[in-house]
Order: sequence, then C-alpha cells, then structure tokens
Amino acid sequence: AGEWEVIVPATCTTEGTQIKKCTVCGEVLESETIAVLEHVYDEGVITTPAKPGVAGVKTYTCVDCGDTYTEEVAALYAAAMVNEAYYATFAEAFAAVEAGDTLTLLDDVTLDEVLLLDKSITINGNGNTLTTSATRAIRVTASDVVIEINDLAIVNTADRKSGDLRGVAVDTYRENVELTLNNCSVEFTGKNTDDY
Repeated sequence: AGEWEVIVPATCTTEGTQIKKCTVCGEVLESETIAVLEHVYDEGVITTPAKPGVAGVKTYTCVDCGDTYTEEVAALYAAAMVNEAYYATFAEAFAAVEAGDTLTLLDDVTLDEVLLLDKSITINGNGNTLTTSATRAIRVTASDVVIEINDLAIVNTADRKSGDLRGVAVDTYRENVELTLNNCSVEFTGKNTDDY
C-alpha cells in the first residue's frame, strides 16, 4: 500500500477524505474521513466600542470560512451619569445636565470650585463623597428651582476665611427655591473650622 493521498481536503466547515492505493495496480485499498479542522480566527475588530459605563463588543472572524464569534469589551470608567447616559468625568456629566435631569455619581468627586446649580435637578450621590476646596461646596444661583440631593457626603477642605464656609448655600436674593437634602452629611476639614 502506498502513502495516504488527500482526495478532498478538510476545511473548518466540512470533513475531508483521504485514500491509500495499491502501488502496483492503483486500486483503492483504504478510505478515511479527515476530521473538520478548527477555525482560524483573526485578531478581532471592535464592532461596538466600549463607552463609559457601557460594555462594547469585539468580533472575531474565521479567515477561511467567515464564521464569527464575539467577546464583550469591558466598559470604560464612568464617573457619573445623567439620566441613563454615562460620562467619563463629573465635569462632562454636569455640563450635560438640563432642567429636570437626574445626575448620579458613580465615584467620589473632587472639585476646586463651587458647584453652581442654576436649574431644577436631582443629584443622587449614591453613597459617594463630593470633596471641595472652595468656600462653598454647592451653591444655588437661580430662583424658581427644585433641587433634591440624596445620599451624598460633602467634605469641604477649605481653610476658614472670615467665617464664610458653607456646605450647601442658597443665594439670599433667590425666590421659590425648594432644596431637599436626604441622607446627606457635611464635614469641614480645613484649618480653623473646628467651631462649625
């Protein structure tokens, strides 16, 4: 008997066939099935990019037959979300807020300036901490607004200057401001703040 001769090559989708022939007369002495080969996939392509808070998809394609499979790509870091949209930074999320929106913190936030609220908004702290080095952490600067702040720890690290440190402040000349704080705390940690 001669060597195995591949009559029909196996692929990643179909079996193949090989035979052995008599070396004298050429008669087929044995026939054997060749198992289906494994797919050979490329390095993959991002078909749905990951976004802050939302996983993406990477698709791998067999270079021989076009078969595909997918893997999840981890979501990018998200600091906050507005309604159902995720944002990589708190600043981006806050800039996107419109009247009536809900801003949810997904991580602690550190600011070096006052967070100015000029529209009706709900802030869900989600148990996170807003740390600021400004004299006021949050300041309401508009009339006719409804503001609700939930589950937020506010830490003001500013040094006391002329007794003017605040956690949450409403401008005195504003009218019809409804401000609700639920499960919130305010802590002052700067110099000369032990009497607050």
